[in-house]
Amino acid sequence: MSKANNLFIIFGTSRGLGFALCNYILQFSHNDILAIDRRKLPGISSGRLQRTIIDLSKPLSPTAISGLLRSSLLKNYKNLYLINNASLLEPIGPAGKVNTVELTRLASVNFLNYAVIINEFMRRTKNLRARKRILNVTSGASVHPQYGLAGYCSTKAALEMFGSCIFLEQQVLNQVEIMSFRPGVINTDMQKKLRESSGANFLNNKVHQELYTKNALLTPEYVAKIMYGTLTARKKWAEPILDLSI
Repeated sequence: MSKANNLFIIFGTSRGLGFALCNYILQFSHNDILAIDRRKLPGISSGRLQRTIIDLSKPLSPTAISGLLRSSLLKNYKNLYLINNASLLEPIGPAGKVNTVELTRLASVNFLNYAVIINEFMRRTKNLRARKRILNVTSGASVHPQYGLAGYCSTKAALEMFGSCIFLEQQVLNQVEIMSFRPGVINTDMQKKLRESSGANFLNNKVHQELYTKNALLTPEYVAKIMYGTLTARKKWAEPILDLSI
């Protein structure tokens, strides 16, 4: 890693929004990235990007957390950004008909492990003088129930509420800033899965098909620039949620 001022710790960088965000961040020489994915994949290559393999579908071990959030790395930066972007969509279908193993995996990836990571990030960086920001990539689905997406909607809602509670606490403690980022409807593999889902499992599949045919989807590159600007803005975050779909 270089002698940069900023470290971006990003979960989920192999494609879509996370991939676009990494590309944009590396356009600026004062940025380093610690990219975390569940498996090793070909992708962005840079001396300012370090890759780590962590499978969020399984309980995080103390060793994994210690290796990820090691003080020898974090203490070198003036600004620390934790971006929780990786998520799962499946299982798609009405509750009572979906696969229980998939539902458990979804909860682990979308919420449970992030709660642990956020807590440990805050605990391990509390004595560092760096500015610390946490951005949770959530969804408008966290407040808009969807037929066939009970698991996805509820885990995104859980992550948002966790972040909102921390936001409230930090108005007193002033140790970190935290925000839930609803990125709108982006042209990603997740959208493709929704378009191709059967109407029996996901009633709004035609809505997403229409958004695609009308070219109404946001590009990952567009959203990544907004996300970067939000992360690096000098002004303190005044609200716990930023919704691009509004």
